[in-house]
Amino acid sequence: MKAYMTNGTIDYLLKIEEKYKAIDFFFITSSEGAIAFYEGTNEKVFASGREFDVLKSIGNIQEHGYVIMNHIPVSEDSHATFEYRMKHSSNGVENMPGFQAMRLWKQTESNMYVVFTQWTSKDDFNNWKQSDHFKQAHKDQQAKKPSYIMERPFIITGTMYEEDN
Repeated sequence: MKAYMTNGTIDYLLKIEEKYKAIDFFFITSSEGAIAFYEGTNEKVFASGREFDVLKSIGNIQEHGYVIMNHIPVSEDSHATFEYRMKHSSNGVENMPGFQAMRLWKQTESNMYVVFTQWTSKDDFNNWKQSDHFKQAHKDQQAKKPSYIMERPFIITGTMYEEDN
């Protein structure tokens, strides 16, 4: 399965949705601006978007919620190791109150991976971070970044866009 993502103003991105009514778009707003994305089709509609392979999928992305996208650049020779660890990890996140969805996306023609998680609220995400499940899942992380991480990962947080009624 594929996923596609682009950035822009929310007004511009909503116009794309009007043009492609057959595609189920999702919109995120953050301090960085707005993001539009969709999954499940091979139709590319973004002129300057990013294409991803969906490597892991848990739950269904909802139209409402709090989103965390952890961008992790991984060296090419470590893709297989990283993907194996991420695909086979079981950290209990799907059983946490407020959890909605998780995706592991691999950007095509790039070394960037995105771990996308969606929660009912920011408080639910923060409760996950304080949980024993989170501590267990991240216990092997060292102060030093793993050798397969090429540069500093970065996180984008935001909320699913909700139109005013």
